[in-house]
Amino acid sequence: MANRIQALNLQDFSGGLNFRRSEFTLGPTEGADMLNVEVVEGGVRTRRGWERWNDAPITVATWNPRVAFLHEGSSGLDSVIVRNEGDDTLYWSSNGTFADLTHTAGSAFTATMADFAPWGDDLYIVRGGSAAPAVWNGVSADCTLLLSTPGAQAFSDDYTVPVTGGFVEADFTTAHGGRTWVAATTEDGVSHPHRVRWSHPNVPDAWASYDYVDILEGGGPITGIVPMQDHLLVFKASSVWAIFGYDGPSQQLINVSRTKGARSTQVIARSESACYFMSMPDGVFRIADGTAAQEVSYALRPMLSSGDFVSGLADEQWLGWVNNRLWWSVPYDDVGVATEATVTFVFDPSVGQYGSWTKFQGGDGGTLGPFAQGGYAQGSTASLGFARNSADVVLLDIKDQAVDDISGSSEPFGTRYTTGWLNAGTIDLKKRWKRPTFVSLDGGEDYRFQVSVRADYTSGRVTRKFGVDVNTAADGSRYGDGTAYGDGSVYSVGFDDEMQLKRGSSLGTMAATQLQIDGEPGIAWGLGAIVLKYRSRRMS
Repeated sequence: MANRIQALNLQDFSGGLNFRRSEFTLGPTEGADMLNVEVVEGGVRTRRGWERWNDAPITVATWNPRVAFLHEGSSGLDSVIVRNEGDDTLYWSSNGTFADLTHTAGSAFTATMADFAPWGDDLYIVRGGSAAPAVWNGVSADCTLLLSTPGAQAFSDDYTVPVTGGFVEADFTTAHGGRTWVAATTEDGVSHPHRVRWSHPNVPDAWASYDYVDILEGGGPITGIVPMQDHLLVFKASSVWAIFGYDGPSQQLINVSRTKGARSTQVIARSESACYFMSMPDGVFRIADGTAAQEVSYALRPMLSSGDFVSGLADEQWLGWVNNRLWWSVPYDDVGVATEATVTFVFDPSVGQYGSWTKFQGGDGGTLGPFAQGGYAQGSTASLGFARNSADVVLLDIKDQAVDDISGSSEPFGTRYTTGWLNAGTIDLKKRWKRPTFVSLDGGEDYRFQVSVRADYTSGRVTRKFGVDVNTAADGSRYGDGTAYGDGSVYSVGFDDEMQLKRGSSLGTMAATQLQIDGEPGIAWGLGAIVLKYRSRRMS
């Protein structure tokens, strides 16, 4: 008796992109390759588009943005500030038109570094080394330079009558627990690369001489500070520390990691509940409670040791927390050799058991970095990244748009989803693979996706190709062209994204198959499931 036709259902894509396993050992929910698609509830779909937020390209001779900050004003006006390394200038905007940030009387305000501490409507800015700190109101183009403390202004050890108007020269600053904090300070011309200081309580510009801690363990200088709930995280290149408490007597210094750290603030990002950081050469880690670092890049780890990732370009990486996902831009090219950040891996911690990764690239072939970090505004400036290929700011996740408009023209982007090797549990038993069924999602307009078929673990050879056409104007979910049941009756209705069942061509006879699905550039598409049908051959 002939073997019965059996079905292999792919209906859960929550494993996302996984480089850790070989294509041979991928789990049923994992993809071998993903480009410009994201895992959503009920399937996988084209990512949302990007478009230019600024009115015109930022006027700058050499574009090389390094760090950006989103500052929220009490009036609801959100301002974006970015440091461009090409000319060591700070640029700002609240409406899409960018201008140089200056200091009192319109003088040039340059910065070889920049970090920010929001305090009400004001934003305190440190510029690294012995550069004078400043305070900015987030509205005008001028900052007010502050006296260095100590130096031009002495420390203020009297808490009852604090002397204000000063700020400690430093590489890093933040606001936390009713104080401003600085790290890697310069005091009276002397560098203190291991020092963390904090201001008087509720007085951001007054400082006591004895309110500091030197973190000498862990080697190297401090590379960033991040406030999290009831503690402050302090980063070095190969260690992480947590300071609990807000003054000397009550403070506790706890080591979070002695082997993992962050080389710069470019690779540190914070969500509401966790802090993420890239530790070279190990990957991306998450600290959720201030006491332990857990890796989240396990699925991508082989990428870091591959020749496709250029580890020598460690400064060409950015982390950002945008729209409840982690965006990680890296110098990665699986065809040529990357010379700068080229793609962005995106991690959604809410998908699946451990979170899910995918890979994005702009329609212009470039990527993003830095991302506007800081407040958690819900307005138009909440989802901004900075383009690497042009002097532009990019508004992310534009609904119902499958093109990018980064530099003034629409650029369709390619999309791809590749399964692992599918063998139905028998590695070498030949099977006759029948016509698969694709449960398609409504993309908003008619679309076509191309299916490339590979056979028997040979990734470099495509044995068959066919296209699948989806008419999104159809009502509800239909099988094939809507007449496969004889009366054209609706198969199912009531989905948020209407679905159709579309049949492809037969795949051929092979022990295992792999499907690569490519969408048309510029047209959104999606899949809710793939049903593969096969008949096993007799074992001999």
